[in-house]
Amino acid sequence: MWKRFYEAVYEIESFGALPDNAETLPFAQSPGGQVVAALTTDPDGACARIDRARAVAGEAARCMMTAATGADMESRVAQGIAQQRAARRRSGAGRRTHLWIRAEVPADPPLDKLTHLRGDVSWHLEGNTAFEMPQEARGLTDAALAALRLVSPGQTDAQVREAGRATYLLDDAHPDRPVHTVSVNAGPVQMYTVHPMSGEALEAARRATGYMRDDPKLTRVARLLGVAQKADTDELTAFITAWTALEMFVNITFSSCYHAWWQAREAAANGTSLVAEARPVGKFPLSEKFAVLAEALHSAGQDEDLGQFRALKDQRDALVHRFEGAEGPFPTAIVIGLLAEYLRRHLDERFAVGLPPGPADADPPR
Repeated sequence: MWKRFYEAVYEIESFGALPDNAETLPFAQSPGGQVVAALTTDPDGACARIDRARAVAGEAARCMMTAATGADMESRVAQGIAQQRAARRRSGAGRRTHLWIRAEVPADPPLDKLTHLRGDVSWHLEGNTAFEMPQEARGLTDAALAALRLVSPGQTDAQVREAGRATYLLDDAHPDRPVHTVSVNAGPVQMYTVHPMSGEALEAARRATGYMRDDPKLTRVARLLGVAQKADTDELTAFITAWTALEMFVNITFSSCYHAWWQAREAAANGTSLVAEARPVGKFPLSEKFAVLAEALHSAGQDEDLGQFRALKDQRDALVHRFEGAEGPFPTAIVIGLLAEYLRRHLDERFAVGLPPGPADADPPR
């Protein structure tokens, strides 16, 4: 029986050593176990399949263009893998924590037509859809990366670099002979300051990953937050994406949680309220929704946060509706910081996740 595997590795800029100096720790998995995630400080081990896929891709292209034979292909693939590992050592990647994701799905490829064999090396040619990560794996990945950012010492500027990804086929009868699809994506190498990850931060990130993974709406917020924080996202796109994530978060959590909190507080206060008379969810403007979140989650900083939110909304509206300020600079880091702060507080308020304090922690979530 054939199965398809997807693997992706992400370099987390903010973290170096894992708790107890462990090399690899299990981190999260999907409810059915088809998608698993681990944290590791061994990028060579995490990228083993990806390195081989890259090397095989290079040899596949060479063979298809030159009709080369496969007599010494395995040795050339080994050289390619060694070159990638040497490049990783030069970049300092071994001093940082990596998130490794693997997803498994059934597969029934037409191998008789599309598989190419050269000695011990084999590859499989398919369309671009073959490289799309399954939805369940994407949801877990987005949740895990967002949770790791939330426990990062630098929430507003924490960067994640995709170290690589690959997809390959395995036959149960030959588990040691992967058939690689040859397209692999990778990002640029960058250098960062790293910090050891505490055991408390690891456990909090695991819990936050699980709660966000199981909430498709929060998973979308996490995905947009990840796009805004990618190093290669241009400034305008990063700002618009970060604001969209913040706006989605406010609408989602107000509807699901904090409108009911506001109604209960209204009843207890005999009709007095921060946001006027009682009314249904749809009657609240966005800024008033955020005002309720701020009162519920950060009462000590409520006025300052609401003023910041309104100023950011004004800048976003001026840009989108009147195309003012399109040349920048953009307050993307402020938007990301506000979203990260309230996402962290929301997870602690609803699920007692235990995320570490953020920069604006004047008073802890109630």
